[in-house]
Amino acid sequence: MAQQHSNWVEARQKVVAANIAHADTPGFRGSDVAPFASLMSADAKPVGMATTHAGHMVADGSDAKIGVVARDSTGISLESEMAEISAVRREHGLNTAIVKSFHRLYLTSIRG
Repeated sequence: MAQQHSNWVEARQKVVAANIAHADTPGFRGSDVAPFASLMSADAKPVGMATTHAGHMVADGSDAKIGVVARDSTGISLESEMAEISAVRREHGLNTAIVKSFHRLYLTSIRG
C-alpha cells in the first residue's frame, strides 16, 4: 500500500507541475488526480502483492489505476497550485515516514 501511495503522490506531483507550467496557456484546463482514498475503496480493484520468490504467498488482484480527472474551473490560480504542491510535499513526507517506520520494524525483527 505504501508503494501505491508513493505512485499516487508521484502522479499528483506531475499533474500539479503541468498545471503550473501551463498556467498562462490559453484554453488549458487544469486537472488533478483522484483522491487516494478512492483507490483504496471497496469499488477499486484490490492492490496485489508482488511475489519475487517461489516461496512467497500468492495474492489475487492487480494494482489500482490512478485516474487523472479534469477540474471544474477553466482557469488556473498559481496560489492554489502552490497550495497543492505543499499538500503533495506533506503526502510525500507522510509516505516516507511510513516506509521508514516499516523498515525499522523489519530490521528490529531480523536482529531479534
